[in-house]
Amino acid sequence: MGHFISEDRLKRLGHQLLCALFATYDFPDLYREVFPHHDPDPMDDFRALEDSEFSERLVMLSALARADDDERQTLSSVERVLPDGVGILEENGATKPLTPREACNKIIHAKTISYELDWSDKHPIWNRFYEKQSIQVQRKFKNPRIKVTGTTQGGREWKADINAINFLLSVSIDYGKWNLA
Repeated sequence: MGHFISEDRLKRLGHQLLCALFATYDFPDLYREVFPHHDPDPMDDFRALEDSEFSERLVMLSALARADDDERQTLSSVERVLPDGVGILEENGATKPLTPREACNKIIHAKTISYELDWSDKHPIWNRFYEKQSIQVQRKFKNPRIKVTGTTQGGREWKADINAINFLLSVSIDYGKWNLA
């Protein structure tokens, strides 16, 4: 056996990233609405760290998940649970679904990484299950997105839009064992 990646380490990183994204939805409530430009907001110190902390942890989780998948083929079982993948890749005018492994690759090789605090009227984890059970759940759900861009070795630009919840769960826990459909 080559590398040993602790399942707890993957879970901790996934949990930290998911918690950070969900907390970010509420951070604007702490900002001062109107202020003079010379009078900083105490939250500015935290805001300055948001992007770099998120990017560093996301790249670390992606690299560890890829190494773990190389050693133990942990990500292939997720494709059964998420047949539409964890996001969409746009390249050369075409779009295709991203598997968790491909999403890891895009994150690792990205030139830019950002996130978008999105909302959905569909449950981000259990929607397929609810649909199969003919259960209607009507409310708005936080559904953050990870946006990454880069270029191929041939110099072509690509961009990926990744469902943060499904991606983080798929690479940090044994997501393939869950009956999400």
